[in-house]
Amino acid sequence: MLGVWCRRSVGSCYAENKRDFPELAEEIGRRAVGMTQAEADAGHRERTAQMIRPAELMAAGHSVAASPVQAEIDAQYAWTTTPGAPPTRPPPAPRPQSQRRRTSDQLTRHGVHVVDATPDTLAPALADAYLALKAAGRL
Repeated sequence: MLGVWCRRSVGSCYAENKRDFPELAEEIGRRAVGMTQAEADAGHRERTAQMIRPAELMAAGHSVAASPVQAEIDAQYAWTTTPGAPPTRPPPAPRPQSQRRRTSDQLTRHGVHVVDATPDTLAPALADAYLALKAAGRL
């Protein structure tokens, strides 16, 4: 999963995200107005479960590239990028490389540092990205 990480305080992140993603902010506002605390809590639990499922699959021996892990990642991507989408849904069809590139470019324009690596090179690429961000004072 992909989320939009902000470089500033939470309050300014909200304002930035509201500006950059007005349709999504409007949808979230509509949903939140009619939510009870119990519904909000249930939503938080479901989102947490969505983040944990890929980790559990990998802990069970599946590689990042394995179909079950990729299906979870694709479902999370679809859920987080589709306003009004239900929290759980069947995984979408695999995304073409051009869409992956466009998504990466869009995230980069919004200040997100994207690490695009194969499963075999992911760990060192993440470590290199972390060290570069730390050295640049962006953490």
